[in-house]
This record gives sequence, C-alpha cells and structure tokens, in this order.
Amino acid sequence: MNFKSNNADKFLQELWTRISEYSLLNASKNDIGDYLIYLLNKYCEFNGNERFFDTLPNATLERVLKINASKIKTSKRNIAVKYLSNTEYNTLFNDFLKKIADKNYKISTEGDKLVFIIDNPAMRDYLEARLKELNDTFDYTLNSEKVKVSIKSFFKMLLEHSKIKNALFSKDDLKNAILKVENKKNISSAKDMIDMATDIFESIKNPLEIPKTIKNIVSKLI
Repeated sequence: MNFKSNNADKFLQELWTRISEYSLLNASKNDIGDYLIYLLNKYCEFNGNERFFDTLPNATLERVLKINASKIKTSKRNIAVKYLSNTEYNTLFNDFLKKIADKNYKISTEGDKLVFIIDNPAMRDYLEARLKELNDTFDYTLNSEKVKVSIKSFFKMLLEHSKIKNALFSKDDLKNAILKVENKKNISSAKDMIDMATDIFESIKNPLEIPKTIKNIVSKLI
C-alpha cells in the first residue's frame, strides 16, 4: 500500500478534520474502520491499483484487508451513505459504465430486459435510486446481485447521467456500454434504444458521429 503522489498530507489533514470536528473517535468501531478504508481508497494505491476498494474483486479485498466478503459489502454501502461527497457518489455510475463496457462483463437478456450482476451494494442502491426517479425499479432474482432492467430505462439512466455537470465519465465507456447491446437480438424496443442513444451522444456534445454500428442495431435486433 502506497500513497499516491503528494497525498500523505491530504490523508492526515482529512483524518484530523474528521477527528477534531466530527468526533470520529466517538464513532462505532465499524464506522471508524470504514472511514479509514475510505481514506485509503481515496489517497492510496495497492499494487498500482487506484481506488482499490472499488476496483479489486471482493475475494482479493478479503485477503488485503483481512475482513470477510460480507463485511466488505456492508462497508461499501456504509461508506457511500456516510462519507462520499456528491461528486464521489456519482462516480458509482461511472464505475457501472466501466463494468458494462468491459468486454469480459456478461450481459444477457430476457424479453426486453437486460440482465447482469452487480456485486457492489452501494452501486445497486445508487442505480436503484436513479431508476426510481424514472418511475422504474430493478427486478431482482433469488440472487440479490443479479438484477434486471428494461432496455428503455437503461438508456434513460445513461441519458440523465450524461447531463450531470462534472460527471467525469469516460465517453468511450459510454459509447462501449451502448454498443455492448448490439448483439442482443431479442430486445423489442430497438427504435427507442436508437433514439435514446442519439439523444445521449448529442447531450454530451460528442464531436464524433454516432457510430454506424449503432445505426445498424435496429435491423439486427428487430
């Protein structure tokens, strides 16, 4: 574990502020531990991995932090609620985009719904909140990490997130997340999907034209 460049002083200053102004030492053992994880994740890197608590698999974090997977999941939710700033909280959607855009991440379909696994409860909570703003919600299976969402709501979420000022998401991740559904031939709302994709690219003023691949999705999906 190493501090990222010039971050040791920031780590100490933020920790001292939390102690002196917010009485961190009077908090519960779990809250103190979670706050230390939050600071380590923010200001340090592990084996070259920045934001290691957000990016490394839970099985790896168990070994690194010497806590079990259940505690890791609880900590992720607790940190999101108590310690993340609004900007940091919005990075949960950026992490979701990266996950979706990853070529090794599996997405399947059931009718007009996308099905995928989200093992970070804080990310699920964030996405669930965004969906409820759109009068929708996840469909859950017996496995709480496996969720389903309509393709239309999925693209509405992308569109709304693209409007957030200083969202700091990668346009490549956004594009790849859209293209990821190219081969999902049983999605029934193809036209809605294309319209949403067009609006998304226009809203973020992407200088590139919408890839021809997206324009061809309609013929492949219907």
